[in-house]
Amino acid sequence: MEGSPAIAWILPEHLGLVMDACRIAGLSLVAVGTPARGETRALADRAGTEPMPDLRAGLASNEARVALLTVCPDPSPDARVVVAAESRGLHIASLGPFAAGAIDAAEHGLLREQAGVRPIDAVRLIPRPRMHPVFRAAEDVLGSFGDIELVSVESHAPRSMGGLPAALLSAIDLVHTLIGTPELIDAASPGGARHIGVMEGYLSALLRFPDGRAGQIAASDRAAWGWRATLTGQGGRLTLRPSGFDWFDADGGRRDEHRAAESSRDPVRVLADALRMLLDPGAPRGPAPAWAEILASAEASLLSTRTGQAESPWTLLRAAQSAD
Repeated sequence: MEGSPAIAWILPEHLGLVMDACRIAGLSLVAVGTPARGETRALADRAGTEPMPDLRAGLASNEARVALLTVCPDPSPDARVVVAAESRGLHIASLGPFAAGAIDAAEHGLLREQAGVRPIDAVRLIPRPRMHPVFRAAEDVLGSFGDIELVSVESHAPRSMGGLPAALLSAIDLVHTLIGTPELIDAASPGGARHIGVMEGYLSALLRFPDGRAGQIAASDRAAWGWRATLTGQGGRLTLRPSGFDWFDADGGRRDEHRAAESSRDPVRVLADALRMLLDPGAPRGPAPAWAEILASAEASLLSTRTGQAESPWTLLRAAQSAD
């Protein structure tokens, strides 16, 4: 029996990941497209699907249930396309940025609030560390840990799994979940990228928050998929990763621990589980990603690599509000 139909907007090197994840998730891949010039037909032939030469047309007219993006669309689909797709029951999921930045998202109407909802809220960021089984297992521990004073997040995604844009957004989403949006970001990276959706290599950043808390991010496409978040505070030190978590108090005594199932460490199965949950009305969804803040933080990180100075996501958020 064929599964629910899915379409994908990918780079050629992502095809294996997408086909395997869709198969495990029980989805039937029916069309693929790519921004790589002249490669759509060949990519579709390799996948055994129909070619999708234009993402916006695919979102507007395709009867698929899931649209998976592993590369940032450029240009971004406008708000009308996203809202119409959601109204038809199409679930849009992205491994990384759905827009080139917060200002770009605003210019396409994706951040315009109506009845407390933004069009971009329909786009799910997957797979999110905060929705990983380890984070769900750590809910009580996180509630007992107390105030987080310092957070350090390491995130990796090789090019075949979304690369640096996916790794960076996962890291920023995790920081935002734990302690909010930083006031200033001081970042270093090889640089040269036009926007956050085409970054390559690595990025390291120091984060400053207005209440004195601090954080750091290390993201790259130079290592196997995975993430690690280390939280420090009055409760001691709590480290979470796909294989489990460990909580130690300030004196080094173990407070709690958890070891995850082997499948929770497999990036293809983690992605497949995230895709499967999109179509399961009973699955835990969690709040929509704070896309405006996440994109602005990623954009501020890239800007800091150019200026050599700390940059503020809030400045970019204000500019995005003016562009909306």
